Amino acid sequence: MPSTSNAPVIPAREVVLAGDTPVTVTATVVSVERRAEPGIFGPMVGLDAQLAVVLPGRTEPNTYFLSRLIGEQCWMQDAVFGANGYPGFSHGFGSRCVQKQGIVAELEALLDEAARTRGLVAEIGPDIPLTLATPAEPGDHA
Repeated sequence: MPSTSNAPVIPAREVVLAGDTPVTVTATVVSVERRAEPGIFGPMVGLDAQLAVVLPGRTEPNTYFLSRLIGEQCWMQDAVFGANGYPGFSHGFGSRCVQKQGIVAELEALLDEAARTRGLVAEIGPDIPLTLATPAEPGDHA
């Protein structure tokens, strides 16, 4: 069910991305919603999220569209748009027919937090299969 609010689920927050040289980005969870779509191999049911990430030295965000389907243990990128607005790629919600790319753990944790805040999940976390909070709707086959 789409949100009626234009406010982000998690407003701009500094997030330190671990690595050999840690990097601090500003991340905003713009939206996270339950979504069900017909797919080539059957219904795709899970979460659909939009994440804006401002890299150091930049003012405009890269925008990531991500999904996590029931039973999946991580978020996957469905589309990415650069700070200039041009697409890096766009495969559509829940597409698993192409090589998929995840996101770093620190940003996954932010998306998990947003899903919990919205009350959308019964179980979610690193390496924990997604279980939605509400029972499957007709046609979900969850």
